[in-house]
Amino acid sequence: MAHRLDTETAAREAALALQRQGRRRPAAVVSIAFGQHEPYVDVEEVERAVGDLCDVFVLPTGPASWAFAASLPEGRQVYGGASRVYSTDLAWLGDQHHSPLRFAYGRADRERATEQLITDALTAVHAGASLQSPQEARGLPRSGVVMGTAGSRAFVRLDDGGTMPAVIHPELVTAGVPAERMFAKGQRVTGLYDPRSNRLDVSGSVAPVAEALAHVPVGEVLLAQVAAVGPKGTRVALLPGLEVTLSADDLGVGADDDASGLATVGEVLPV
Repeated sequence: MAHRLDTETAAREAALALQRQGRRRPAAVVSIAFGQHEPYVDVEEVERAVGDLCDVFVLPTGPASWAFAASLPEGRQVYGGASRVYSTDLAWLGDQHHSPLRFAYGRADRERATEQLITDALTAVHAGASLQSPQEARGLPRSGVVMGTAGSRAFVRLDDGGTMPAVIHPELVTAGVPAERMFAKGQRVTGLYDPRSNRLDVSGSVAPVAEALAHVPVGEVLLAQVAAVGPKGTRVALLPGLEVTLSADDLGVGADDDASGLATVGEVLPV
């Protein structure tokens, strides 16, 4: 159940709690636009998807939201129908862009803003997984076959049946990789199934980087995504968690030449 921050005291205490070291769960704060009684974001859907992993707060715009804002650094507040997720690593205290503000201006934005908030919450859960103990892992071991992907999700037919396919959220596996690049129709998967959210968490099946590359021979050509570019080289990601830098010489230009125009962030290169 979402916590309502209807009073200035409750809002102030929540804002201060978000800034404490050692917080174990990210928090999603959904504001209610001025003059409205309920948020534009579908809070029930957010709770269904992430409520067992993330705290959810509802904040009316008015005295409570001003008290909330006054207790946070500039640029970290939320009001007017917008929402944001506050991660446990507190990186958002130093960089407000680490906690993007998700805007909703009316009911027409409901689906988009709700999906953005769920994605942000699950990304924050994955980033803060090191703060959780094994006893906090929730769900029952289940296996199944991927039926396909749609939107930002993968759908699985569980071996023990059920009328509804289970849902895999790729944000719990790794950040920034869409479902269609992780899962394929017919792929077998195993994870922890949570009946309440209908979520299958397969993050425990991810192979360590060293194991994933153990059978790659010298001279093999792999695909890598460009993570950053600079005049002296380009940083590429071979796998999530493994980035290497290609020097200007690797890119076929001289050491004194500007290599920044040879690739763009997000581009996929054979290396």
